[in-house]
Amino acid sequence: MKMATRTVDPGRRYKLIPQARVYDEMRLRWVPHLMYTNPANYQSDICNTDEHGFRWTHNNGEILDFQKFQESYGPKALLCGASTVFGVGATSDASTMSSVLNRDSDMTWFNFGSMGH
Repeated sequence: MKMATRTVDPGRRYKLIPQARVYDEMRLRWVPHLMYTNPANYQSDICNTDEHGFRWTHNNGEILDFQKFQESYGPKALLCGASTVFGVGATSDASTMSSVLNRDSDMTWFNFGSMGH
């Protein structure tokens, strides 16, 4: 049985989802004992990571990198997962699940997600 394949025109894709270009251009990095992980210190208008490759999380107007998350007071939680948790497709760091959870919670959430490989 022959499988049908479909070629996606990147120009059309980027016209429909302009932020997809940023995610497509991000290169995962190899870290021993962790395998592939997000690029460290990545910066753009759409997606930013800290020195460990964790995506910035917004909390009450403050940008949390991993160090600020560790130093924060009160109850904390990590949102773990792959591309969906990382926020692939989100239009900004403030639009990720962890940032949205921080809007309506007494707990400080942090994005511990990684893009899939």
